[in-house]
Amino acid sequence: MSPAEAEALVPLAAELVGTVRDFGPDAVADVLARVPANRHDALAVVLAAMVDPDQSPSNLLAWTTAGPVQSREGFDPTRPMGLCGDCGRLMAASSLGRHQQRWHAEAVAS
Repeated sequence: MSPAEAEALVPLAAELVGTVRDFGPDAVADVLARVPANRHDALAVVLAAMVDPDQSPSNLLAWTTAGPVQSREGFDPTRPMGLCGDCGRLMAASSLGRHQQRWHAEAVAS
């Protein structure tokens, strides 16, 4: 997997994290069905890179004892996500233009 392929999977990986925490198996299956070219192995590597290795498995999974929890206000697994190329922030794809104009106006102008 190239760095570009890994970077392209970051929005989907982040969406999967929120979907696992906030929704059920059907929503998770919908996200997994969108993995490009069946590269679930690459998605697994990206997800592993997103995990804090200094945390114990019990700390990482502590939220599961209480069942699904709303991790982000207004999170909707059907809303397309995008990654800002300038700062790496993940957000709704519809917000990328406004975000870049507000926070990266110099990069947009050039």
